[in-house]
Amino acid sequence: MTDHPGPDDLPYLRSHFVALDDLARAHGHDPGEVRQAIVDELLPGAPYVLADGTELVAPDYFDLAEIAGSFAALPEWFARAYDHAAARAASRYPDAGTGAEQWPEYLTGMYAVCLRSVTPASIVAKGELMDRIERLTTDPHAEEEGWRRELSAAVNALDALERPFAAFDRERFGPVSRDRCVTAVRERFALGQLEDSAGPHSQGTGVRPPLTG
Repeated sequence: MTDHPGPDDLPYLRSHFVALDDLARAHGHDPGEVRQAIVDELLPGAPYVLADGTELVAPDYFDLAEIAGSFAALPEWFARAYDHAAARAASRYPDAGTGAEQWPEYLTGMYAVCLRSVTPASIVAKGELMDRIERLTTDPHAEEEGWRRELSAAVNALDALERPFAAFDRERFGPVSRDRCVTAVRERFALGQLEDSAGPHSQGTGVRPPLTG
């Protein structure tokens, strides 16, 4: 396995990610200061580094820091926002953990690989949906319409949250969450993508793909 995405990954990466230096300047930041903030564990690392050294990040990379008010304020804001999202989901998903526990994972930059929008709420939502899909498929009742609708709604909601992933991601991680919890589950239980007539934001999931943290 290579340490960098290959040429076949570039069309996907260029359509979903941007160069860190370019995005930093567009937001009025010096790229060197941004890299120092990454070293200081105030911002997440780049999820992709090309063979020529170009670091790629999601277009919303700076959004949470801007909401928090500064790079330095982001860790505390993230923990508070995550704990709030986890508390809202606690009755359905008691294993969300805490913002302090999730902060090191956020700093890896890997949430940008899988989530279309990286926020504390979307991180909690992904965990809840994957937990629900695992629970339903571990004890399947494929002949029951209610079970099928609940599973389909959860799969559709996760589909809406997640990116398509690059081939490089499957090389470095193996089967990704989309492969395991969306594609494979639809195939295993013959779920149509729009089987849930209420759509991927159905009340039946208990989870809606969030737009903000």
